[in-house]
Amino acid sequence: MQVTPKDQATLVELYGPAKVDRPAAQPTGEAAAPGSAPADTVELNDAAARVREARERISTFPDIREEKVAELRARIESGTYEIPAERVAAKMIRDALLEDSLP
Repeated sequence: MQVTPKDQATLVELYGPAKVDRPAAQPTGEAAAPGSAPADTVELNDAAARVREARERISTFPDIREEKVAELRARIESGTYEIPAERVAAKMIRDALLEDSLP
């Protein structure tokens, strides 16, 4: 079968996007006229507002906890800061096992 430009135009008319007459949007605060179709509306839940609020609160926290750094620095300088070798070894083993299981 050969498709000619005339056939293409017919196909576009048949299968192309539907033409829909939509009423003009009502300005905010104005009600639609009785008997007319209601204007499109969008309703969002408050999840986006909660995410935005959480991001704002997080951004107020400092990136570095100065009091914790000062405490650790003082313990290191005084020689009282000790790291249990078992904890270091356990973490190294766990990290090695996790790396092996990743694709």
